Amino acid sequence: MPASPLEKLRIADPKVAGHVVDKLNRLGLDLGPAAAALLADTVIDALTINTDFGFLVADGMIGLAGRTGNPRMAAYAETIEHAGRIGATYGILMASHLPPVLLADDPALATRFKDVVDILHAKGVYAMKTPLERLTRLLHDNEVAAAKAFLELLSITFSRDLSYNRCSRLARSLPNAVAGFSARHRVWQTRVLIRTVTADERLIEPFLNGMAAGLALLAEDALGRFIDYGLEKYCVHPKSGAAFLSLESQLGQDWFSQLQVTVALDQVRSQLDDYVKARTGMAIGVKPISTLGRGLDTAAASPPWVCSDGAFIYLPDEISRYDNPAKNKFLYKLLAKIESGFYEFGSFGFDMEKLIAIRPDAGHVPQRPADEPEAATDIDGFYRLFPLPLLAADLLNIFEHGRIRRQFVSNYPGLAEKGYAYLGDECRSLSANGADRHPLFRLYKEIALGMPVVHDGHLTPATIAVIDRVALRFAETISIDSTINDCGGLVWRFYSEVAELFKECDPASAFAAVYTSMETPFGLRLRPELYARTLGGIERLAGRIRSILNRHGIRVFQSDLKEHLYRRNESLTAEDVRELAERRGAMPEKVAPAVQLDPAMVQISTLTSTTAAGASAPGAAAGSVFHYAEWDYRMADYLLDHVRVRDRRITSSSNDFYGRTLRRYPELTGHIRHAFEMLRPEKLVILRRWMEGDEFDYRALLDFAVDRKSGRTPSERIYVKRLKQTRDLAVLLLVDLSRSTANAVPGTRTSVTTVMDVQKEAIVLFCEALDVVGDAFAVAGFSGSGRSGVDYYRIKDFQESLNDGVKDRIKALAPQRSTRMGAAIRHAGSVLQKVPARVRLLIIIGDGFPNDEGYKRTYAIEDTRRAISEMRAGHVQTKALTVNMGADPRLDDLYGNVHHYVINDVRDLPDRLVRMYGRITRA
Repeated sequence: MPASPLEKLRIADPKVAGHVVDKLNRLGLDLGPAAAALLADTVIDALTINTDFGFLVADGMIGLAGRTGNPRMAAYAETIEHAGRIGATYGILMASHLPPVLLADDPALATRFKDVVDILHAKGVYAMKTPLERLTRLLHDNEVAAAKAFLELLSITFSRDLSYNRCSRLARSLPNAVAGFSARHRVWQTRVLIRTVTADERLIEPFLNGMAAGLALLAEDALGRFIDYGLEKYCVHPKSGAAFLSLESQLGQDWFSQLQVTVALDQVRSQLDDYVKARTGMAIGVKPISTLGRGLDTAAASPPWVCSDGAFIYLPDEISRYDNPAKNKFLYKLLAKIESGFYEFGSFGFDMEKLIAIRPDAGHVPQRPADEPEAATDIDGFYRLFPLPLLAADLLNIFEHGRIRRQFVSNYPGLAEKGYAYLGDECRSLSANGADRHPLFRLYKEIALGMPVVHDGHLTPATIAVIDRVALRFAETISIDSTINDCGGLVWRFYSEVAELFKECDPASAFAAVYTSMETPFGLRLRPELYARTLGGIERLAGRIRSILNRHGIRVFQSDLKEHLYRRNESLTAEDVRELAERRGAMPEKVAPAVQLDPAMVQISTLTSTTAAGASAPGAAAGSVFHYAEWDYRMADYLLDHVRVRDRRITSSSNDFYGRTLRRYPELTGHIRHAFEMLRPEKLVILRRWMEGDEFDYRALLDFAVDRKSGRTPSERIYVKRLKQTRDLAVLLLVDLSRSTANAVPGTRTSVTTVMDVQKEAIVLFCEALDVVGDAFAVAGFSGSGRSGVDYYRIKDFQESLNDGVKDRIKALAPQRSTRMGAAIRHAGSVLQKVPARVRLLIIIGDGFPNDEGYKRTYAIEDTRRAISEMRAGHVQTKALTVNMGADPRLDDLYGNVHHYVINDVRDLPDRLVRMYGRITRA
């Protein structure tokens, strides 16, 4: 006789029993005898029907036992027993999707679920799977209201008399439609769909087509009005009403234009991308804030409208804050501009050592306890120095936002005047909802936004006096030359005084336990935790390199080192170290004694190898290392194994840059595709008048007969030969990624178009062209910092198709460091040599001449020219496209006078490419 219920289960199926025991142990659950017996009996019954059914029932019972206890387990067991009698497929569906419904602990939801399951099952089990999967997803995301609305939609739709095909189609399209609705609008948009289905289920497709075409951007009341009119029109003229709802009619589009106030991020994303990149000088893009998921850690009471992590600025998927689309569009720009200001003006460059150096009045800054975990960033470490980190964070945000405002007023007065008016309006809205009761909110308005503050009865005279004193000190201390470290000094100066205010406001409570962060307009605040998530590797690398330098007696500020590593793709040279040390040497002597050692004594290769051993460079995956010779014209000889090249893969950056480029230049794209179509070789070539061949040449036969009739000796060349023609060509596009490609190109479409923009657009058009013509091609980029740090970035390999990964890697390209061109050309040549092709072509896209540490002027030109000569000797033809540079005779020295072209605009590219490519393919 079994010793326990689970032993009984083990006898029935040891595998399932082991699964149950393992899961119970992982969850730390100890089932009582009654629950264990119920689980064992229910699972054993399920196993008699189907093994998969048994496993799913076991998981469902365990999940319910951990969250809701025996009553829900009993209800589940009863339903599963009934489902099993109906059939294995039906039972598996119920075992999988009933637990989330019971876990919601909502009787109305459970009742509606049962009714809908009966309705769907009456149509057939085939109609159940996708709708129940979507319901489970909604419940897992805690969207109970949306789940109820979805069940109502299913009930109303499938209660109708539907054909099998119609039922099958709706069982897929309705769940997908609800999944496509924005989470914030899902409930009411589903209810609008219910209204449409109630009127006529044949309107489902027109409505969903209209939502995809733009109706989803309408606010709730606007969409309601649109649907009201559409349904009225449908009653009078069904075809016209359906066209109205799907936005296929002019009338529907006119109504939509009048009602639309919502602006979607996709409508402004390209413009914001360009702006942020130009403002920050960094490879920072724009993404929907929804892509952060539930991992966003916010100290504010409401979710933020904007935040960033060093790689992207995250903005709302759509904005309908105002009843005017122009205002909503400006709000997107304002949020992006303020967040990018944190990077432009160095908000993440906080450094505790600098704080001590430049703010002697900050007092003694204590060290963190040795047993405390290391902070992800210096800002986090600074917060932890205080008894209540949240209060310190609020104070730093107030002072830093105030500093950023002063920068905007000085550098962008137009933006400051208009933008801060928007922030002021939002502050007044927050005040109306009680935000003013937080003493720091008053301080925020005065310092961060420059708003005149009128004190009312909410605050005591002592609190008002402190606020006035802090605001006055900020005005006296912070100027446009100040940094975030100055703001940190103010936090240290006033933290204790401000903390006392909160204790006086509520002396009976535990201050730290009840303190809540102040609200800010649109949730604006520094978020070092997000910054660390993306760039924590740079922070740790900077710390390791700084320790190495310290051991050599060279002192640098970690924030300066971190910024350098970020902007130079983790590269560091002796000259860089010297510059960083001198920068610290400019600080007060008590902090930075004069540097005694020559930084060149430090083995810089050791520091850069730290990079390889630690975190990989942002945007690049570590790869193989190669060594190449370099030509020294002064010695008239090669320096063997002189240059170290790292062959790496660029990491993708999700963005529609590739598609946007094609949409931006539709005529150009069509032109270049057509031109390259003309260069595509014919598959078969017909050769006439051969002595032997595949068949007779009928024109030659006529000549043969005429000659013979006239008495002349006819030619025996009367055959046609068909030869299969293939072009054996491999092309490698090598792109300069040096930091000079961040320079603006004058006379282009916008004031922020850079050399890199033109190069990336050229890559897109080139890829389209080569994809059309069918030749094997690869794309790579290169940059460098010293002879030990040349990077070769693989963007597309020869064997790789032009897939989404390649397109995302093109978007990820960004200006990096220097240009050691000779080594990059030699490595590209070695890659090309491995491709089995009769003709090999290397095309170099850059913005000028090679330039690197110890690699300048004549030396660099001679080595590059020698590398190109080596390519030609190895039967690799080399061509060059130079962007943003006028005619310079020295380019002839570099490439040869017939081997390079100059462009300033991507619109010049097709003619240059076709001319160059045509010469090669006809050769």
